Amino acid sequence: MNNGSKYSRSSGGWVRITWAPDSGIVLVSGDSAGILGVSARRLINSPDPLTLLPAELAGILSNGLPEAPVQVSISPLTGTVCTVNDYAEILLFDTPDLQDGGNIMLDELGAGVVVTDRTGNIVLWNKAMTSIFRVPKQHVMGKQLQDVLPSPVL
Repeated sequence: MNNGSKYSRSSGGWVRITWAPDSGIVLVSGDSAGILGVSARRLINSPDPLTLLPAELAGILSNGLPEAPVQVSISPLTGTVCTVNDYAEILLFDTPDLQDGGNIMLDELGAGVVVTDRTGNIVLWNKAMTSIFRVPKQHVMGKQLQDVLPSPVL
């Protein structure tokens, strides 16, 4: 469902993009054609891939790697941009029926998702992480990841 937006030609899909400031987009998985209207091959091969992305997302990436996770909401898309090592990991979901995507999508995932800032402090902990590790979100936010998760997990 398009809902009048230039993005999200499919309904309920997702796309994951790995971007490096020095080399551009290096990996695309999911439905980039359905979500963004551009193929994975074109994103990866483009000499200026930021011009193919929504302006809000391109603006975030043009400033380099974000220090902390950034919530992205480009109706009807919602997602996050997180720095992992020397890359930005972008995860976008098509959420045509949600007014405020926020962390709702991450909370509804069956997989545990934890995000830290560059110093290792936890800034996002979804419901599945609480279920898996039996540690409530309010007890981990702002703490060092290695202080919360047992070492074999890291």
